[in-house]
Amino acid sequence: MKVKICKKCGKEYISIGSNQKYCKECSLIARKEYMKQYSKQWGLEHLKYIKEQAKQYYKIHLEQRKEYDKQYRKTHLDQKKKYNRQYCEVHLKQKKKYDKQYRQTEKGKIVQKKYHAKRREFDFIPLNSYHKGWNFHHLDEIYGIYIPEDIHKSIRHSVLKNINMDEINALAMNYL
Repeated sequence: MKVKICKKCGKEYISIGSNQKYCKECSLIARKEYMKQYSKQWGLEHLKYIKEQAKQYYKIHLEQRKEYDKQYRKTHLDQKKKYNRQYCEVHLKQKKKYDKQYRQTEKGKIVQKKYHAKRREFDFIPLNSYHKGWNFHHLDEIYGIYIPEDIHKSIRHSVLKNINMDEINALAMNYL
C-alpha cells in the first residue's frame, strides 16, 4: 500500500491496488462519468440494434401499451381540459389575429389572406392617369405614378426596404 495523490481532487489517499488513480469518493464520481460516456458511445455505435429492439418490444407489448394509454387518458382527462381552457384564455388574442390573417383552402392548404398583402400597407394616391398596359409605381408609401410595365419591371426595387428606389424613381420621372 502506497500513499498517492488523487487525480480528481488532489487529496492524499492510501491506494488499495497499483492501478488506483482516485480516492474513494472521487472513484465513484469518475466511474459514473466513465459509464455515462461509454453508454453514449455504445448507443451511437449500435443505433440500428437499439431501434430494432424497440420495434420488437413495442410489437410484443402493444396490448399492454394500449391499456396503459386508456387508463392514462381517463385519469388525466380533467387536467388536459383544464390546461386547454387556460391555454385558450391566454392565447385567444393571438388566435383571433391568426384566424384573420390566414384561411384554409378547399385542398386543406393554409394561405395568407389577400387583404394582408404588402400592397395594402401603402396609400394609393396617383399623380397621373392610368393607360392600358401601365403599372402603378409607388414613389414612396403614399404617392405613386402610372408608368409602362417594361420600365416598371426593368429594375428590381422595394419601397419597404428602400432597394433601388432612387434608380427606378429617376427612370419613372424621366419618362413622364
